[in-house]
Amino acid sequence: MESSRNLIWLNSRVSHIWQNHFADIPQITPVQVRWGQRSYRRLGSIVMKPQTDGRMISFITISSLLREPEVPSLIIDQIIAHEIVHYVHGFGSERPRDLKHPHQGGVIVKEFQKRGLWELYRYYKSWMNLSWRFFLESKNLN
Repeated sequence: MESSRNLIWLNSRVSHIWQNHFADIPQITPVQVRWGQRSYRRLGSIVMKPQTDGRMISFITISSLLREPEVPSLIIDQIIAHEIVHYVHGFGSERPRDLKHPHQGGVIVKEFQKRGLWELYRYYKSWMNLSWRFFLESKNLN
């Protein structure tokens, strides 16, 4: 496993994406990112949880399977950006929820287009279609 894909690296990716594509969105609920279980179906998630002091915090969890060096870092960036879009729309954050469902009306694609992330989205779709199955097979996860 690539040692540079640690929590410091993961936090730097969140900061980079937020500063370059979501700078207009204040973090009403603080965001923390972490590696989660090795899942090949659920690659990312965002949930909001109370802390011991009663304040809420948003946790973005990324599948540890993506720490593998064969997975391009752009795939992780896309998943982080996807979870930040959920945050923006009030899912996993204290921001007002403006949709009933997190993917309603193609909101993810629309935000990616609006925020200059369209090429990242296209890269993700292409890599997942062409390489994900082979990656899973190489890890005996198919």
